[in-house]
Amino acid sequence: MHHVVAYATPFRIPAFFLISGLLLASALRKPLSVFLDKRVYTLVYLYAVWLTIQFGFKAPGMIADNGVSSTALAYLGAYVQPFGTLWFIYVLPIFFLIARATTRLPQLVVLGVGLIANLAPIHTGWLVVDESATFFFYFYLGHVAALHIQKIVDWVTENWALALGGLMTWAVVHGLLLDYATLPVVHVLFAGAGALALIGVAALLRYLPGMEPLRWVGRNTIVIYLGFFLPMAITRTVLLKSGLINDVGTISLITSFAAVVGAVIMYLIAERLRLARFFYRKPNLVLSRSYLGPERREQPRTTS
Repeated sequence: MHHVVAYATPFRIPAFFLISGLLLASALRKPLSVFLDKRVYTLVYLYAVWLTIQFGFKAPGMIADNGVSSTALAYLGAYVQPFGTLWFIYVLPIFFLIARATTRLPQLVVLGVGLIANLAPIHTGWLVVDESATFFFYFYLGHVAALHIQKIVDWVTENWALALGGLMTWAVVHGLLLDYATLPVVHVLFAGAGALALIGVAALLRYLPGMEPLRWVGRNTIVIYLGFFLPMAITRTVLLKSGLINDVGTISLITSFAAVVGAVIMYLIAERLRLARFFYRKPNLVLSRSYLGPERREQPRTTS
């Protein structure tokens, strides 16, 4: 698994942000109230909910080691310095706000500034600044290149044999040149190529039979991202303490699989118990007519 992780490292996080930016254009066309509700408030809400849940599991140990006051300060500090794996959700609203604030600027200017920030040695120690500087470029690149990426997807589906050959060639070349993936400027090329390769693979997979479960996962990635930590921690602890498996790679593979499946099961249970709206969806607080739509607008009151 060490080799698998090393192979995916140059492109896995850049691909996440690049794909997140693909539909940015449609979001920017929404009224400001809707944009803020869907792209900012929702993510802030989910961060707060799942930060509290994760802290709830870690708090007993933290209290035992450092006391109640230090644990409470650590919880509050997580709203400034993102906590654990939730940093993805923390920085995404920032990216959306930057994109909205720069709509009047030429896209190439914003993209160029993002690239400069990516290449600059920015290490402030504040994760929000450091990770935003590193990954905003890929988010905005997905926005700028969305139409071109769609054309690539169309070409892949129409020329699947050539596309499959190209993907296999990329896979081999990427592995052979992996030692150069961290070099300045070159790392951007590795990240972009890897992200396009993932999109190409997805374009080919969608026409295969039996892919509906994978499509469901694609439509509900937030469900997995929010909840994977709990089944991951439980599975890892059980495997390590049981001693049934000694190979760390095998333990990592089983733990990763259990994290995804467990997160899905947690969500389905929440759906059945009608708790999903609280844990996975922000309550609808936007009351503008443009958001509510005709079917939910208030009807004129009649007087007697």
